Amino acid sequence: MRMIHNTAFVYKAFVSLITFSMIVCIAPANIAYANDANADSETNINVDARARVPYLEASNESKDSKDNSISTDSNATLGLPGAHGYSSALVRVSVFNANNDTTVYVDGAPALQVAAKHDASQTVLAHVADGKLHVYASQTVQARVEVVAFLQSKTVAAAKNQKPAYVPGATVSLAKPVTRMDTNQKVSCTSMSSSAHCKVGLLGLGNIPGEYVRAAYVTMKVAMKNAGNVKVAGQEIALPQGDSVVSTIVVPSSIDGSISVESENAASAELYVRGWVAGAMPSMAHANVTGSFVPSIAKNWVESTTEKDKTSTVALGKQSNDSAFELALVSAHASGKRAFVEYGKPVQGRSTGAVVDAKEGALPQLDFVDTDATNAKVSARGSNVSSQVLMLGSILGSRVQNDKAETVTVKWTSPKENASIDFSKGKKLTISGTVDAASSVDYVNVTVHSSDNKTVDLGNAAVSYDAHGKAIWSMEITIPVAGKNAIHVKAVSRTNNSFGTAQRDVNTQLPDAKKTIISDKAKVVMPDELSNDITAVNPDSLVFNKKPQYKAGDILASTPGKNAPRGFLRKVVGVTQQGNTWVVVTEPAMLTDAIYQADISEDRPFSTARQLTVDDSSAHIDSNYTELVKKPGSMISVSDSTKPSNRDIDVDKNPLDKTISASCYAGWQHKDEKTQSKATCSQNDEEVKKAIIEADMEAKQSAGASVFAKYSASFGLHFELHVRFLGRVEKFETYLYFKSNTNVDAKAWGAINRSFNNELGKLNSDFVITVGFIPITVNVETKLGIKGNFNAKVNASTNPHWSQDIKLGVSYENNSWNLINESNNKLDNAAKQACGNSIKANGSLDTGVGLWVKPTLYIFDSAGVGLDGSIDAILHGEFKTNDSGDAHAAQAWMKLSLKPVVAASVHLRITRYGPNLLSKELASWTHEYELFNNKDNPWTIGNCSADTASQSQNEISDAVLAQAGRAYKDVLANLNGKYKFGDADKYYYSLWDINNDKIPDLIVTATKSEKSIESSDGYIEGYSPTSARVFSYDGKKLVTPSTILSYGFATMMFDKNHNGIVFLENKVPDGGYSEIHNWLEDPHFPWGKTIYKLQNNDFVKKTYLVEYPIDTNLTKGSNELGKVTAPNYLESDDLSEINKLINITKLTSKERQHEAEVLKWREKGYQVFSGRMSDRSTFMFDKRLLIVTNFHGTESGFSAPGTRLTKGLIFYKDYVDRYLSTYVKTGNRFTIAINDSRYCSWDEDLAETPAVDDELHIVP
Repeated sequence: MRMIHNTAFVYKAFVSLITFSMIVCIAPANIAYANDANADSETNINVDARARVPYLEASNESKDSKDNSISTDSNATLGLPGAHGYSSALVRVSVFNANNDTTVYVDGAPALQVAAKHDASQTVLAHVADGKLHVYASQTVQARVEVVAFLQSKTVAAAKNQKPAYVPGATVSLAKPVTRMDTNQKVSCTSMSSSAHCKVGLLGLGNIPGEYVRAAYVTMKVAMKNAGNVKVAGQEIALPQGDSVVSTIVVPSSIDGSISVESENAASAELYVRGWVAGAMPSMAHANVTGSFVPSIAKNWVESTTEKDKTSTVALGKQSNDSAFELALVSAHASGKRAFVEYGKPVQGRSTGAVVDAKEGALPQLDFVDTDATNAKVSARGSNVSSQVLMLGSILGSRVQNDKAETVTVKWTSPKENASIDFSKGKKLTISGTVDAASSVDYVNVTVHSSDNKTVDLGNAAVSYDAHGKAIWSMEITIPVAGKNAIHVKAVSRTNNSFGTAQRDVNTQLPDAKKTIISDKAKVVMPDELSNDITAVNPDSLVFNKKPQYKAGDILASTPGKNAPRGFLRKVVGVTQQGNTWVVVTEPAMLTDAIYQADISEDRPFSTARQLTVDDSSAHIDSNYTELVKKPGSMISVSDSTKPSNRDIDVDKNPLDKTISASCYAGWQHKDEKTQSKATCSQNDEEVKKAIIEADMEAKQSAGASVFAKYSASFGLHFELHVRFLGRVEKFETYLYFKSNTNVDAKAWGAINRSFNNELGKLNSDFVITVGFIPITVNVETKLGIKGNFNAKVNASTNPHWSQDIKLGVSYENNSWNLINESNNKLDNAAKQACGNSIKANGSLDTGVGLWVKPTLYIFDSAGVGLDGSIDAILHGEFKTNDSGDAHAAQAWMKLSLKPVVAASVHLRITRYGPNLLSKELASWTHEYELFNNKDNPWTIGNCSADTASQSQNEISDAVLAQAGRAYKDVLANLNGKYKFGDADKYYYSLWDINNDKIPDLIVTATKSEKSIESSDGYIEGYSPTSARVFSYDGKKLVTPSTILSYGFATMMFDKNHNGIVFLENKVPDGGYSEIHNWLEDPHFPWGKTIYKLQNNDFVKKTYLVEYPIDTNLTKGSNELGKVTAPNYLESDDLSEINKLINITKLTSKERQHEAEVLKWREKGYQVFSGRMSDRSTFMFDKRLLIVTNFHGTESGFSAPGTRLTKGLIFYKDYVDRYLSTYVKTGNRFTIAINDSRYCSWDEDLAETPAVDDELHIVP
């Protein structure tokens, strides 16, 4: 986007002259919005109306017309100094003496229409992103752009465990305005005539909530056949003949979220929603705070006449005693020549107000007006002005503190006194009423004094406003006590905490505790049966081709079908017409929105699933470990089988008659000093056995190993939910139960250390549990796999066989979560040592093999419970010879244990208040069950002869690298704890082998925040390295050298031959350089060089002075930069490189090749970056990186490298054209190696790359 920085100096020059009384709130946000918050502690909203200084200004003194014209580039932005912390603004756009008919667009929607040879202005709500405004014009025009007020969009937690909500009264602008009416396109209405009864729905689409919206900012573009009035939500707006654009703020209907629009003279019209004002939801601590907007639209316009260059008064007064500003519509009649009208106190340096055209006057436009108790000021400039004002509402100031309380009147609307309420009908009680006070409502609290003589605080009610400012309170409640109950309401205002109270008695009846109660708003949807009516099922809406029978508040429960594979549970928040279709806008509902009381407990074997399928598309034998001997094919399938014995887990009532089975084999052979792998998985045992026989012979001849695992299991689902009266969840429990049988045959003929991890496939099953008439759809996706490891230092084998009964899931009861991980294990044969005569020397055999399951339970179309479990069989054997020689005896000790590991995450929407109440991340749980141990009575094996000798391995194993990764991950997670060092604002890390032991070391850098001047009107924030600490893994444990490396003024580099850490810095001669030093004649620019080498778990330090570190035009340098490579800095929370170590065994061959290429280039001294081409010359990183940049060889001297926080690189265009044009076109991510980079162009925050082709390469 083009950036316009024309008049930042105007802002800085005049800001000191602007009155700071026009800042509504500068208090920090420090209190969460919980319903138990202290009434005096509130999160205020900042509203800044002081900056009425043009950011773009038309001036006859300008020599370049572009300096005062709005760009015609549709991507153009305008910088707004002072916008930090704000995401919305009321922006006035003025155009002077347009050459042609012109439309000005803000955020992509029309904001101002001006005819040729005329002046005009208009004020709109605009979205502010990164301190910029998106504004452009259809024609080049002389213009002024000014901010009438900055508005903060602040969020808080609405109630305990509830998702964040906006502070009541906060203004939220939309980055992209939503079109809600277009008569030409038949959106909402085709005509605005009174007979058409045009209603425009404003809520529920385009990031606008479907409820709790206090007001909405709208813009209308109207083509008038004749001059006349347009009525928008009751506001009479006078428009001339032709095209006009006007903006205002409206209050949507509390019933359906719509507004009415009407005009007998409109030929066509469009309406856009630019933003909305948040309402006060139930349980919020405050309905209004400092900075909140409260609508109060006057019924009539007030007229005023003001003489040229004078200020008059008009009787407006404050809408509310605690008001700081009034939001109003201002218009004016033609004045004979260009004029300006400003409502509110005139302040030096502020704008001159709305533009009044000599012939057309000024269309109604939004403005902030500061008033006293009775009057407001009106100023005219350029001519006498006759103007009108329509008050729209108040921006609240601080609470009113005086010696006198005000009268607060609370009235009831519903229910009637002594009304009978029968809760067994599936309907909750909605209570509502009004509050009348001279200042705004602080909160309305509701308590119930029940018939059993208990008082319960139900929290604060929702507070809304009608168009004319009447405060309406409401709350949906339940009273779990039968008999006569008194409901007490206390309304508190923002003046001295003044309050009023009201009481209403009701008689309640409760349902039988065993009865299932379904909400009267619940509706069942059959998506396939309605396929002729439903044209689309979207995540947040249903689209119908005819008017549906649903209304806001309905709860829609869908059975699974083609149009909704997992079903859905939605709450209707609005219904709106779009052309010939109707959109039912929805949001996720909770089970307890539909089910008020129920006891559900179901055990469902997979054989009873509505549908049971096997998805083998993800099945694979992990190529990181194996060379496939054939395609996996269908690894698992479902088959009928005899019911397994139930043993200790009682599920007899639902037999498990569907069995999943598979056999897997992995073998390793030493060939040509490398370990080759073979593997297969199949449903066919014979096929696997053939592969075993062939591979075992090869492995035996080449000192290899093999492992065979045969697995079978039957599955079922338990689902339990107890909902007490009107939506209180007492218990929720769900688990997968399954019975499994496992056979393992492991053999080794030498020293080997290998792993495998094979995914067998995914089992999909749908269950529909009916409660009352509501279908609850539970979909279970269960990924199945088998994994193992083999570590042998001796010839040995074993073949255990065991069975298990398992429950794996979660439980919520008594307000706490627990993992369910029950296991009943049985060893079905002895874990015999079966190597025969093969023990030759002392050694050991460690192997593990086991099933892993990852079930995900979807309750309707939301992932509710995710489980990650594995059952590992751990086999350990130790073998000790009794004598030496070819004929000898040995003892064998074997131990077999099972180690289940399980973790879970729960995100359920099943409680009425607080969508995430039932949300929990359950930490991993594990326990080891010992099945066999003959340590006290080891086997004796005699007369063994060796087949082959063990073969050692020269390279670092993947297992060791993974262990190093896990150790480093723990370091990064505890940098603010046990591994903290330095006074750091942020930590970065790099991985590099600094002691040539083939294990990368972790080098952590501590940085401090700093600001460097970017330009005259802004700063770039960066991080300056201060110190570093090394963490090294020696193959067995983490080693932490005590020496902390100080950066000082140096830059850290790595010896590219893995022989230490190098710090390079400039060494200024004693006394410094002469001001007239001639670098071309005397290119003497020495560097300091400090090398740290890791020895005996700490560093040895050596320091050198390098007189000529690089070549100059007169001397041959020592090529210091050719000896080092730059660190690859990553933020400490970016674990991408750490995870590569941890998951090294999972890297594909292509990924391993890529990593090898990266290492090759880094060992050559190149820096390696990944990113995308954003245009024909710019390579952008995924996020801003700390990189090493070189200044040497420039006119500033031959400087040592430095570090810079940078967001990308600039390529020379001829290089792009020759080599990178494909990436420019596709936008694909790729990796480059670069041998040098020079920092330049601070405004763009990019680093420039060298032009020499050989210095830049694409890494495959």
